[in-house]
This record gives sequence, C-alpha cells and structure tokens, in this order.
Amino acid sequence: MVKQLLLFSLLFFLSVFSVYGQREEVGVFIGGANYQGDLAPDIVLKESHLAIGINYKKNLNPYFSYSVNFNYANISGDDNNNQYLKPRNLSFSTEIIEISPRIEFNFYKYGVGLHPRKFTPYVFTGLSGFSYNPTTKMNGETIKLRKLATEGQGVLDKSPKVYGKYGLAIPLGGGLRFHLAEKWNLYAHCEYMATFTDYLDDVSGVYADKDKLNDVLGNNSVRLSDRTGEKTNKYLGTTGKQRGNPQKYDWYIFSGITISYSIPNLICFEF
Repeated sequence: MVKQLLLFSLLFFLSVFSVYGQREEVGVFIGGANYQGDLAPDIVLKESHLAIGINYKKNLNPYFSYSVNFNYANISGDDNNNQYLKPRNLSFSTEIIEISPRIEFNFYKYGVGLHPRKFTPYVFTGLSGFSYNPTTKMNGETIKLRKLATEGQGVLDKSPKVYGKYGLAIPLGGGLRFHLAEKWNLYAHCEYMATFTDYLDDVSGVYADKDKLNDVLGNNSVRLSDRTGEKTNKYLGTTGKQRGNPQKYDWYIFSGITISYSIPNLICFEF
C-alpha cells in the first residue's frame, strides 16, 4: 500500500510539472482603441487609434490564469460623426495610460503536458486604474478641458465636482488563445472597459451660466462650454439645458492581438 501511494504521489508530481511546466508568460499587445459615451453612442471606426501594451501572466492551472497589463492608447470622439449630435459641435481626445490586474478562464484545458488543447476560447475580468486628461482643438490649438470647468465643475454653485485625472474601470472581455509553438502563444481579444466616470469626454450634465463662468474662468471656458454657434453664430446652450447624459458612464475599448513567450520552469517533465 505504501509503495502504491509513493508511486501515485510520484506520478502526480510529474503530472503537475508536465501540465504547469510553462507557468509564466510575458507578452506584447498591439491593436486599436475606441470610445463610447456622450459624443459617440456607438463605436465610430474612423475614431480608432493605436493601442499598445505589455503584460505578465501566470498560469495557475490549465483553466485559470492571472495577469497584469500595462496599456497605452488614445481615444477620441466628435459630434460631427453623428447627424443627430452635429448641432452640439463638441469634440475631444485623451490619452489613456492603464494598469490592469485580471483573472482569466480558459474554456478548454490549455497548455503543455497530458492531452492539452492548442486552442481555447477564454474570458477575463478584473480591475483597471487609468489616467486621462481630455483635450479639444480650437483654432488649431490643443486645449486641456479639465481646468476650464466647461460645465462649471467645482467653481459654480450646484455644479458637479471637479473630475479627477485618474479613474477606475472594470474590464469585460474575451477572445481566442492559440499555442503557436513550444514557447509562443497568440491571443486575439477584445475588452470593454466599464469606467466609473462620465467625463472621459468632458461632457456629462447641463450648460453652465456663461456670465458666471466668464467671471471665474474667462472667455475660453465659455467658448468651449457651448460650441453650437461656431458655424451659424446662433448659440443654443442656454443655462440648465442638457449638454450630456449623466445617467451613463463612458467606456473605452481595446481590441487586438497579444504575442506571448512562455518562460519554462527549471524542472519540467512532459509525457
């Protein structure tokens, strides 16, 4: 009985190293970034921008992994892409710098060792911390919007608080994972980042009182709070009129591919 237990333990030990012989991965991500929010109720493909990143992954077993991802991208939106939104005439862009720890689940047994799959669909979620700072262009000049408090944030009575430079998001994504070669993997994936802010685009609530805004922050703040009359000279943004939709937070989206390299353990047995 003791010999059988020892033999079973040895086989189990070897099997574990067989399955988890390549537990750690480092990868490079390249793809596209998009935005959904007050200036783009639906994704606008022509507003797509390059997204890049690096990541570290640890495979806990053939089904579960956790990873840490560092990503950089630019997102943008423009009312002129939507016939319904054109009269408002707002636009923005912002850099997104993100760090995101995640947990992943493979639908099929994936990896090396005893009868693994070389391909699997997978899903993931986690938490993301990111920085953002919306800007727009006026007369060819790039202007930072946060400090201008275009909806009176933090400077006018009964206005929202100033929005920060940093935010949190929940990544919701999935894709396909391929074992390309002994130590190489390919991921094709898409992720929607559910943020907890409505100010990625600097638009959320109502038009502020322009006279008060001018007194506190000057003419640029007023001009960028209401751009409806730049083409017609008829400004429609009266005090208290809806400027955005505060009931929905903004989203940003990454999609693309990741190539990763598996770092083998010093001891690794394969059957």
